[in-house]
Amino acid sequence: MLCAHAFSLLDCIARVLRAPLRKKASSQRVSDAELPFGGLQLLVVGDFLQLPPVPRGAGEELRPALTCAAWKMCRMKCVVFTKDCRHAADAAFAQCCADVRRGVCTPLGARFGVEATTVMARRKDVDQYNAQRLQQLSSPALQRYTSEDYAAVPGTAVDSEVSLPAVLTLKEGAQVVLLASLPGTTQLVHGDVGVVIGFVSQAHGPALPLVRFTTGVEAVVPAVAMEVYGHDGRLTLSRRQVPLQLAWALTVHRVQGLTLPMVRVALDASLFEAGRAYVALSRVRRAEDLCLTAFDVAAVARVSSEARDLYDRLPPSSDEATPASPSPTTTVGTSGVRWEGSPRENSSPVAAVARDAGSRRRPRSGSLDDQQNSFGTAK
Repeated sequence: MLCAHAFSLLDCIARVLRAPLRKKASSQRVSDAELPFGGLQLLVVGDFLQLPPVPRGAGEELRPALTCAAWKMCRMKCVVFTKDCRHAADAAFAQCCADVRRGVCTPLGARFGVEATTVMARRKDVDQYNAQRLQQLSSPALQRYTSEDYAAVPGTAVDSEVSLPAVLTLKEGAQVVLLASLPGTTQLVHGDVGVVIGFVSQAHGPALPLVRFTTGVEAVVPAVAMEVYGHDGRLTLSRRQVPLQLAWALTVHRVQGLTLPMVRVALDASLFEAGRAYVALSRVRRAEDLCLTAFDVAAVARVSSEARDLYDRLPPSSDEATPASPSPTTTVGTSGVRWEGSPRENSSPVAAVARDAGSRRRPRSGSLDDQQNSFGTAK
């Protein structure tokens, strides 16, 4: 880009070169030499919203040509080309580039009422980020919920068996994710994201959070119980807690199996385990709901070679363009592994036995209000 100093020099040079015309223009009120660029007609082509003038040395600051007096004296008539030929095939991307060109950044959260959830690899980083965001909220009201735990064997680590937090701290304005299906409603499911918009007092116990979810549903979230049963059918442990978690950031392991409205992720060295890059990227339905803040090819290349070889050895599908979906009841190999009922979303066509018969989760019998979810039983 032409800098202001260079433009001014060109103006001076043009005036000097046009000075002899003063004699011929003596009858004119203003000579050409007194006009910008000696009266020459200028055609200037460029884009001031692209790269600025490049300084030659350190510490030198160059201003664009439009800031100098010579430019202003020229009284340029600007013509803007509005047809974007390069990005004609993708109107959405063209608009994105146009916004960035003018310094306009529309956060993803503006479309859903929540911010994009940042997916991180380490739990300590997630906890630290969520704590910082919670502290930044201006709301003085703070609610803390402590879980009610039961373990048949004293000393059993309840945290490793259920997804509900032992302690949950919320404020109005906190972004949260639902960790269990709620009794009495089919509009909300595990993984729905929303914002706490208030707290509703109860006759007994602490006030419960009122959450507005991205689906448009507003609901008071009560405490639920998650229970784990042993092979003999006896209750081994349980936790009762409000099924919410701060969701400005979540770990890769937490988001596995979830569908989130928006995701922000850095594909870098922090995703050090195989499969993490795919899990982080595939939580959204559309590319426009995904924000990449960093990209490292090494993070994408971290895939289990054994698992990849297994899929490579599978016979091709009859429809190569679209991978075949498993039937409602599918038998895989000769091991007797079966899917009973419709496979879950994001299920792979190949299954392996990973359930230990000595420990399983199931809902408590005898209650029509029980609703089973992927983490246990919500009541």
